[in-house]
Amino acid sequence: MKTASKAAIIIMASVIFLFFPTTNQAQKNLFDSQLSFIPIGMSITAPEFFRNVPQHPEDNVYTVMGPISQEVYTVHGTFAFSVLFRHQLTEGISCGAGLRFDWHSVALAERNYTNAPGTTNRDIGAALTFCGLTTRGILPPSLGDKYDDLSTWGMTPVLTIEAPLCRKLFGLYPKLAVSFSYQALVGTNGWDRYGELEYQNSATLINLFPVDVSLKFKIYSVNLEVGNRFFLSSKTALGKEFGINMSQLNLFAAVSMEEIIKSALK
Repeated sequence: MKTASKAAIIIMASVIFLFFPTTNQAQKNLFDSQLSFIPIGMSITAPEFFRNVPQHPEDNVYTVMGPISQEVYTVHGTFAFSVLFRHQLTEGISCGAGLRFDWHSVALAERNYTNAPGTTNRDIGAALTFCGLTTRGILPPSLGDKYDDLSTWGMTPVLTIEAPLCRKLFGLYPKLAVSFSYQALVGTNGWDRYGELEYQNSATLINLFPVDVSLKFKIYSVNLEVGNRFFLSSKTALGKEFGINMSQLNLFAAVSMEEIIKSALK
């Protein structure tokens, strides 16, 4: 079984365990939602064979094929929304599981190969090849023509654990929070025909296991969180053909609605 599949099974099993607590646990469970801002930048250098998309099989006109000139593709993470179910283990210490939706930009470059070869001209009658980079969560790496709609919101399971720090910081008593999840960096190529992308390849280049380490401060009824996202990773066979660059310094900020939800449920 692939590493990514094993990780998804472990995380989802934890979600099921937490969502079906025993009677003694019931009073220690609560829901939480979180909005995060995570300015991540991940880039690849695509080899020529992946950028050199062939002529579309339905084209019957004279074409001038060649590789897309852009070599480097970068995606930027911005917002993530999480829905979590937490269980209190002891006073101040809790674990949780749920789903997170990560929004990332989609890096895309195109090349006209019919009426203005080598350009990105999109006039009437133009046929273009494309090469791109995006991320995904637990959804399959290829969902046909609908993939470009789903790829911008990467649904993925997430596990968290929180514990209080023993000392005061900035006049507050923060908690240390650690979370684990899964993402994949996906390379795509194909054709841009009649304003819609048609995929030749949509393949996982690298399996990512984000680890978020943060401090959570309670201010009034809102939990504010600041921290850094680290990446554990595993390249696929195809991914080893690409140059992949990502930083381990990915500072983020988040707002948690745990206290507001807790008050509403009293």
